[in-house]
Amino acid sequence: MQDKKNLLIIAAVVIVVVAALILWFYQTQRTTAPQGPSTAGAPPGAGEPKTLGEEIFEKSQNPVADKLQTVNPAGRANPLEGVYKNPFE
Repeated sequence: MQDKKNLLIIAAVVIVVVAALILWFYQTQRTTAPQGPSTAGAPPGAGEPKTLGEEIFEKSQNPVADKLQTVNPAGRANPLEGVYKNPFE
């Protein structure tokens, strides 16, 4: 009974180690730089595809960017009052 238990433990450890090695191998293959044309000497951003985050950042807009006051006057506590309507109210 003890021999079967030890054999199962050893088999499980071997399977985990093999799975980790396979995962590591595929990760190193995927993260290597592709062998394409060189962009040395090109201006930054030329020919490089934009990431999803860069595209979203460029498309996003601030609805109150030009309407905010630079200094909060003493009489008003909320500078956004009357400028931006909360859609959840």
